[in-house]
Amino acid sequence: MFSVTRNQMIRIPVVPGEADGLVIAVWYGVPPEPATAVDVFVCGATYDHRYATRRPGRGVLSYAEMTLAAGRAVLAVDRLGTGASSRPPARDVTLRAQARAVHQVITWARQGHTRVNLIGHSLGSAIATLVAGTWPDAPDTLVLTGWYPHAMPSPEALALLETGIKPAACDPVLADLGYDDLEYLTTVDGIRGPAFHLPDADPVAVADDDACRSVVSAVEMKEVQELSVPGPGHPAHRVRCQTLFVLGGRDLLFPANSAAAVIAAEKAWFTSAPLYAVVIPGAPHSMALDPVAAGKSFAAINSRLTNGER
Repeated sequence: MFSVTRNQMIRIPVVPGEADGLVIAVWYGVPPEPATAVDVFVCGATYDHRYATRRPGRGVLSYAEMTLAAGRAVLAVDRLGTGASSRPPARDVTLRAQARAVHQVITWARQGHTRVNLIGHSLGSAIATLVAGTWPDAPDTLVLTGWYPHAMPSPEALALLETGIKPAACDPVLADLGYDDLEYLTTVDGIRGPAFHLPDADPVAVADDDACRSVVSAVEMKEVQELSVPGPGHPAHRVRCQTLFVLGGRDLLFPANSAAAVIAAEKAWFTSAPLYAVVIPGAPHSMALDPVAAGKSFAAINSRLTNGER
């Protein structure tokens, strides 16, 4: 197996063997005992790997920590354009480009793990669906949180999104990090609370989320909306692995009322995959950053992954 320390950032070439090519950065954590399984986390728009590694509250473990405690390794991805990953021109940061990069992460993970669970959040769930539909043998399990193809944002959410996004070049923090490409976008001040968290969320936690904001490309935002349009070429039709939806009952962006309704709707999209769904009552969009929803949503994920290994 490749040599790593317990927890570290690693950089994986998007095209193997290509000198000075694009690289995808991931936070790699391994439990004390050797792990046969690894969970690959793909974050949503304007997040990076810290969505999985940040604690949602005092005394509450992060998704990554809970995964390690369950005996699985963790690969938390910085999508292209975010964090320590390569930053190509934003027009080239498409969902398909992201999917190719995540597929390379899975290929790398297979060197030392026999089971790969692909877990997405929001935009990351759309990317994960594209990965599983393009390379059906890549993940053993697909977990989609905070997004599902049949979902449509509420009118309130659409209004927030229309006014809540700005070029990262106009953001003082991100501009200092070199985001001068106007097609890299981020959230405006004050929007993450109402869009991603509960109305009564801890203001300190929301402020921390705002301080850690990252970017999304304009083309990613456009293409994820197109994935909500059904058709014979939709990647969900080619997904074959067991697929779990974990959705928030108070998710403003992609609301869900019942697990049965989600499965009934998604059967028309995921025609070849065994489907499971859990709706977490009271959970917001960014459930991994909510001190209550984080544990409940992880428990649902862990239960399915554990059952799926039997």
